[in-house]
Amino acid sequence: MSDKPKINLKSLPTRCGPTSKVIFKSYNAAIFRAEEILKSESSRSNYFRAYKCEYCGFWHLTSKTYCRNI
Repeated sequence: MSDKPKINLKSLPTRCGPTSKVIFKSYNAAIFRAEEILKSESSRSNYFRAYKCEYCGFWHLTSKTYCRNI
């Protein structure tokens, strides 16, 4: 038998079909991941924002600032 830990595939992020962005099931999950990214030394951005996707209804991260077209 293998000593490797079992991975629950249901807990891994999936991707949104139309946007191909990583799906987070909640705002808090997205922000938690953004904080992890910002703490890493390899982060190229110093800002992340979570937003609810109009296509899949789940949360995504972006480094772009919010701009609403009127």
